[in-house]
Amino acid sequence: MASVGVRAIMLLLAMFAAVVVLGLPEAGAAAEPAVGVAVGEFYSCALISNGNVHCWGLNDKGQSAGYSGGNAVGVAAGRYHSCALLSNGNVSCWGYNGQWQSVGYSGGLAIGVAAGGAHSCAALSNGNVICWGSNTGGQSAGYSGGNAVGVAAGHLHSCALLSNGNVHCWGLNSDGQSAGYSGGIAVGVAAGTWHSCAVLSNGNVQCWGSNDTGQSAGYPGGNAVGVAAGGFHSCSLLSSGNVHCWGSNVAGQSAGYSGGNAVGVAAGNDHSCALLSSGNVHCWGSNSRGQSTGYSPPSAPRNLEALPGPGVDEITLKWQLPASDGGFAVSSFRVYRGDESDGPYDLVADVPAGNLTYTDTKRSLGVYHYVVSAVNLRGEGPISNEATAFAFGPRVKTQSNPDGSLTVYDDRNGNGQADEGEEIAHVERPGPANVTIPGQQADESIPEQSTPAVPPQSVTTPGVTAPPTCSVQACDEPTTVSDEQTITSPEVPPQTITTPSVLIPQVCTPLGLVCVGPFTIPEQTVGPTPGLPSQNATVPAIVLPAVCSMAPNACLPATEVLPPQTIDVPGNDPMPLTPAVRVGVATDDFVLEVDPHLGETSAVGPVTVEIPTPFGPFPVTVCASTCPAPVPPSASAQGSVTVLVAVGDEEKSVTVGVDEAV
Repeated sequence: MASVGVRAIMLLLAMFAAVVVLGLPEAGAAAEPAVGVAVGEFYSCALISNGNVHCWGLNDKGQSAGYSGGNAVGVAAGRYHSCALLSNGNVSCWGYNGQWQSVGYSGGLAIGVAAGGAHSCAALSNGNVICWGSNTGGQSAGYSGGNAVGVAAGHLHSCALLSNGNVHCWGLNSDGQSAGYSGGIAVGVAAGTWHSCAVLSNGNVQCWGSNDTGQSAGYPGGNAVGVAAGGFHSCSLLSSGNVHCWGSNVAGQSAGYSGGNAVGVAAGNDHSCALLSSGNVHCWGSNSRGQSTGYSPPSAPRNLEALPGPGVDEITLKWQLPASDGGFAVSSFRVYRGDESDGPYDLVADVPAGNLTYTDTKRSLGVYHYVVSAVNLRGEGPISNEATAFAFGPRVKTQSNPDGSLTVYDDRNGNGQADEGEEIAHVERPGPANVTIPGQQADESIPEQSTPAVPPQSVTTPGVTAPPTCSVQACDEPTTVSDEQTITSPEVPPQTITTPSVLIPQVCTPLGLVCVGPFTIPEQTVGPTPGLPSQNATVPAIVLPAVCSMAPNACLPATEVLPPQTIDVPGNDPMPLTPAVRVGVATDDFVLEVDPHLGETSAVGPVTVEIPTPFGPFPVTVCASTCPAPVPPSASAQGSVTVLVAVGDEEKSVTVGVDEAV
């Protein structure tokens, strides 16, 4: 859930820090190899050599939409959003933007990017770090020390890798995740949900923060060159090309990788991925949302068969789809033919993906060997099993000979007769049948003789044997925020003043800035009052100023725009006639993220959420059901929790659904 960018002055090892790791594919690798990998909560992304970003897995917030601008040089994946570092020094983000975590950066100085729970950060070429999005834990405060060379983002905290080999962190520190590192030999940094890790120049990994599943145990092997921190586990990239992981393994996310060709590593909530030198991405752990599909060419087509026909010079091939498409739809199949078993083979056809057959035509007499491969966006996969078939060819003819025999031959020179070297088979015809009549003794009558019937003669021609054929198989409707209201004086005989309804119309802009107003409540007159001297009390016009929201996916609480008005009426004490007018903003509901992990680890009192407005931050106090008790630990992945939203002296009970425990 974090990524690292590195200055040119840093060691090469720093390029392997945390989640975004650039690697060079092997020579001869297929088209569009991956050169970087990032892993979010339930999805994964690959930085492609063509400057695009391809993602797979959960996409309910658009976090897996990817990037096709052709100039991406780095990638980061958070909880519900993703970001790409661009070659022009800017950052482009996509996915959920409820806390402005996807607004991106356009200052032209970015050299690294990171995406956290609901915030994003960019390391700049001037050595500072700028962050945007949610700042509920101070995670978007940024860093201005001028010596940052990399950045990582966790759930509610952030960390900067410094040029002096230390790590500076900021944000929530409930589990010590923002303690940082001061050993002076860090060359890479990663931030998980509640913990952080640094890969050191001595090849070890040191972690700090929550260790309830062993995720902060670290790695003392002395051969680590990269590190990644996930939800409740951590992984290190080793100089051997393998990946070693530790911590929670409930979904297999800490199984690791032993293929010996890993050049990058990334860790998510319950899965992990390795960038391979081949340009593929291999993932392990949970695949409940397709997050571990990986990035690779398809596997080999299955059960290839080669059959003679339908013509004498044709061979028909049939096969089945690959067992795996590599995470991308198969775009075509490639058919190869060879004159010898096991190759070499020549490409003879590209077959569209919708076809699983191909007929090879105009084959001369002979035995042919075939293999087929599948192609997707990533490239061409391995070849299938070899299939073999025999073709007679159009030159095979027969010739009747004077002795009654028949010659089957290949008329290579086209002269219509069987010449030397062209004979395929010679068929002999049967000769006359000899019948023996038994003799007799003298004077004996010779019984009538008859020639027995000659049985049919069989002719055997030499067969043509072919080698065996084998197969292996944003906007709401206008909202009324202040209904028509009647205000009654409590101290004198009833007298009323009526203010009109205030209707806030639908207002939206492409940038998400929503403004309403200003609105004016006309001047109102009260009186005369029965039983009192005849006089009128006038309430001056009320002007409601414009109210703006810079976060269209958050709810700006009701705002008191007019204090109570008091008018002196003879015969009575001063009394309020016009109550405060509260005007809300037509926006989406504000998502109160209640983290059950906080309630389990410490007693947390009221939390103040600051909503940005053009007039400065507006505080909203969020408490548990009875302040200041902590958020109840019972808030589970499928449950809900009731909180109190306090604005001024007013409290409102809100039930918040908890869709995922973090």
